[in-house]
Amino acid sequence: MADGTEKKYTYNDTVDYIEISDSLAGFRLKLKPVFDGTFETSKDSEQFTIKIENDSLNLYYKTPFDSWKETVLMATKDQLKVINKNKAVFLYKKFVPIDITN
Repeated sequence: MADGTEKKYTYNDTVDYIEISDSLAGFRLKLKPVFDGTFETSKDSEQFTIKIENDSLNLYYKTPFDSWKETVLMATKDQLKVINKNKAVFLYKKFVPIDITN
């Protein structure tokens, strides 16, 4: 958080799915994993565009209700770390499904 405190989300029944196209645009939506390996979604997505500005990679979101910017602090194949205007940092980790067959 902006004040230096840390909030850990130990469990969440939804997954943030983020997809980026070659045109530097993308979307993020919430998916809910189902035990059969599929996902449920409300199909409500947040569209964003990507811009490189002053040596920063920024994601600009726009919905019918709001618009905001997040700056990418780190991106690897397994993690994405962003910061918003309130100085809240979010760390996304690659989704790994639970194997219930063992």
